[in-house]
Amino acid sequence: MGKALDSRTISRLAWNLATLSQVDSIKRLLLGLRGYEKLASVFVNGSTEVRVGIVKPFRNMLVYGTEIRSQIAHGHPKLMEALVALAAADSGSLTQVAGIILALGPTLPDAAEPVKAANKILLSTMKGSNQSMRHSAWDCLMDDAAMPEVRPILLQIGVKELVQPFADDPKSEANFVAVLIIALLSASDVSANTETGTKPTAPGIIKRIIEALDSISSNTAVLLRRCQGSASIAACFFWP
Repeated sequence: MGKALDSRTISRLAWNLATLSQVDSIKRLLLGLRGYEKLASVFVNGSTEVRVGIVKPFRNMLVYGTEIRSQIAHGHPKLMEALVALAAADSGSLTQVAGIILALGPTLPDAAEPVKAANKILLSTMKGSNQSMRHSAWDCLMDDAAMPEVRPILLQIGVKELVQPFADDPKSEANFVAVLIIALLSASDVSANTETGTKPTAPGIIKRIIEALDSISSNTAVLLRRCQGSASIAACFFWP
């Protein structure tokens, strides 16, 4: 038998898988090979150390497609159990686990309670005193808001209203992340009183996005330096 891979090597492989998942042709190949299903099995069968090393790239790759989320959700019957166990064993992984559970919620047969718990974790942590965990919670919430099938869940629990004060406060460190979350959720905010069937995005939100994009375009070199080694969009551009 071959030598078992150590947790650091498994973590590097997971990060590579997350990076490759951004390329459509490779993503389709990985889906065909059931690569994401196998990753779910590695996560379930791994030690706490292995799970800690996998959990962040695991969450990151969920952003890259519904097919990935579906294959991971059905990759192992004990996936939810393993996620909950990791959250209990490693507090540093709590927000990552919550982000994964929320992202997978619409594809899981019975995820009402775990999704409810995940929402509570993210919404409480994003206002907490631990900066690293706070940033992680906001990043997870923004990524989940980018998934059309997850937005109705976020709207239902009032995320749009909860992040509005941060979007209204230009001095808040989470200002632009909150603005983006509201803009994303507005795309799925149903209203029977408009021609499009959705509630329009407030002009102030659109203005803030344009201002931020102007700022980014004029500071590209600085931003690229800040982004070295960062896997999160929010970590690259939006945190001071």
